[in-house]
Amino acid sequence: MNNNLQESAKHIPIMTDQVVEQLITESNGFYIDATFGQGGHTRALLENTDKDALILGIDRDSTAITRGRCLFATEQRLILRHGHFSALADIAQEFQREVNGILMDIGISSDQLDDAERGFSFSQNGPLDMRMDQESGMPLSEWLASASAADIAKVIKDFGEEPYADRIAAAIVDYRKSNSIVTTKQLSALIVNSQPRRPLNKSHAATRSFQSLRIFINNEMEELRQGLNAAAGLLKNGGRLAVITFHSLEGRQVKDMKFGMKAVYKSKPDRSEILSNNRARSAVLRIMEKIN
Repeated sequence: MNNNLQESAKHIPIMTDQVVEQLITESNGFYIDATFGQGGHTRALLENTDKDALILGIDRDSTAITRGRCLFATEQRLILRHGHFSALADIAQEFQREVNGILMDIGISSDQLDDAERGFSFSQNGPLDMRMDQESGMPLSEWLASASAADIAKVIKDFGEEPYADRIAAAIVDYRKSNSIVTTKQLSALIVNSQPRRPLNKSHAATRSFQSLRIFINNEMEELRQGLNAAAGLLKNGGRLAVITFHSLEGRQVKDMKFGMKAVYKSKPDRSEILSNNRARSAVLRIMEKIN
């Protein structure tokens, strides 16, 4: 393994062995990692394909692409592009090759969550942004400054299934009458104080709300829908789509796929992987195969 691949290996991608085993159908094929992130799954694809293979890495976060171009600077088989799921077909058509496999690792990446300045985490204080692509869209703080209580509650209910959504939304609207909500600490405190005290063994009171607001501000469900449809159209017959999801809303979209795709594999991380990477605990890997 070269130094670039060793550096990217410090990140722990989820269910790498299963992804490689199920996704790679031809060692010289064209494969797309549509959620490049820190390059962990891309590294595995490179290590398990031959010199004639081509790997396209895409990420909506330009920071990931910039970092990846440094990490994989000497890897001639890898091309990186900045873009959303909804642009998948346009990006892939540039290469005029049949697509053997596509990977989508849905949701937030570890580096985004761990960077307080991105505003995704309720456990760290930072600006309330939450955009995966900081070159487009509206920061969460801006949306919360003007959204109605009804709209805020709907987002938290629909994308987070939060039973206290109405109380949380009312608290946000009341607070902003005299204060701007611009940090993750402010929002987290509002959410926590809107709910009854939780048992110590329960998840943090802000978990569902932060997840739902992140999904909304990044238009994640619509992006996923468009990405899945694009993937189904791009794959060659017998080509495979691997999707790693982390909650039921994402999983439902994958299960409901049509367009000549059939489910061929489903797996969750085993106990040893969860122990070494706690963020893998809710992951589900689904493999779909193009049949016509």
